[in-house]
Amino acid sequence: MFKKDPKSIEQFSRGEIAKTILKGLAIGGFVGITIFAPNALQIVNLFKPKNYRERARIKYALNTLHKKSYVKYSPTKNNPSILITSQGLKKAREYSLDNLKIYEPKKWDKNWRMVLFDIPEKLRRSRREVSFRLKDIGFFPYQDSAFVIPYECRREVNIISEHFFVKKYIKYLTIKTMEDEKMLKKHFCLQ
Repeated sequence: MFKKDPKSIEQFSRGEIAKTILKGLAIGGFVGITIFAPNALQIVNLFKPKNYRERARIKYALNTLHKKSYVKYSPTKNNPSILITSQGLKKAREYSLDNLKIYEPKKWDKNWRMVLFDIPEKLRRSRREVSFRLKDIGFFPYQDSAFVIPYECRREVNIISEHFFVKKYIKYLTIKTMEDEKMLKKHFCLQ
């Protein structure tokens, strides 16, 4: 259910425990349902606490998530329960944006993927975020609102557009040839 992290709890920086708990709950698909013991204990065991201090750090992280309304946490001794809220799910998606990657296939299919968007001025913050995220995952900025990459990435583009609520303003194209193909091939180190 939860991936075992090879890190010991001592290696987690401040806030990283809460982030890991939230991502684990979101990945586990526990939105709108309550996790009861022993599943709640799996979250604690994810960090392999060795002593009271480490268990206290986990409890503190859960309480922080509860105060921010990301989870509903009932720390009863006999039957602890954790429930991720819709706000928590949104925050977990933000964390997953930070880990978004486009994987290069072994062999290029000779198609270009272009993302075009016309996001209105009233959503300029989302427009800037979309541009930043596309560049961050490897897109080449062809023009101000046109980005190119040679690899399949529809899933990643959908994740970004859904997160910033701009899906209706974004177009995804697959193109056989490009005018500046030689320059793009050089940029992406393609033959």
